Amino acid sequence: MEGRVINTAVTGPGAAVALGLMYLKTKNRGILRKLALPETVYALSNVQPDLLMYRSLAACLVAWEGDSESSTASTKTDTGGVTRDPVEGGDSDATYVVHPTESWLSSCVPVVVRNAIFPTEPLTSDVGGLGGTTAPSAPAPTPTVTKSTAIPLYLAVSAGRCLGLGLVYAGTADTRARAVLLTQLLRLQRIRDNKDPVIACTKELRPSVELSLTAAALGLSITMAGTGDVDILRILRELRWKVDDSIYGTHMALGMSIG
Repeated sequence: MEGRVINTAVTGPGAAVALGLMYLKTKNRGILRKLALPETVYALSNVQPDLLMYRSLAACLVAWEGDSESSTASTKTDTGGVTRDPVEGGDSDATYVVHPTESWLSSCVPVVVRNAIFPTEPLTSDVGGLGGTTAPSAPAPTPTVTKSTAIPLYLAVSAGRCLGLGLVYAGTADTRARAVLLTQLLRLQRIRDNKDPVIACTKELRPSVELSLTAAALGLSITMAGTGDVDILRILRELRWKVDDSIYGTHMALGMSIG
């Protein structure tokens, strides 16, 4: 139907997930470069927000290794949160790992997107962002994308990273991962309920907010699976009560999180 032109809006999500599964836990540098998030306004304008979510998730699947594991590996040297792994031929290259910290989650968002939404937020550089880079303590430049354009991109990246973080720490009940995902979940809940001072949940933005909200809920529930955490179950039940006007996928995701 489309001739020789490949519709990346159709093929992109499946291709990103396929790469993530094919190179699961390999920390392959070439694949991580291909899955890196765009950093320029022009590149971001040519990528759909939902594809950023799949690329963010796939990058977590490829890098996989959390910092709790990398700290005990004898073949690696940790430098500022970036782990250098030996590769074929005796060469080495920086391979980003998944860190259960707020700064890691923030550093994953492209700088131009972050500056458009949080223009006064200082940039941190404690860890690599699996495609989202940061500058050390530099003043925030003038935003080059509008806030309304940046918010769906920010929500999509957050959704992919939250779900990826949950998969990496699945069933571990890691306290740091729990804290990061819970903080993100509560903030997304405030955005959905129009109680956040920075991001207003308009009718057009509601699907993106619910996508990121359910991804954070799934990531948190995967991390705490089998623990019977009453506080998290209470929050998930509260989220479930307020989705009467939502689509079926939101109901299903929250039901899976509680289950």
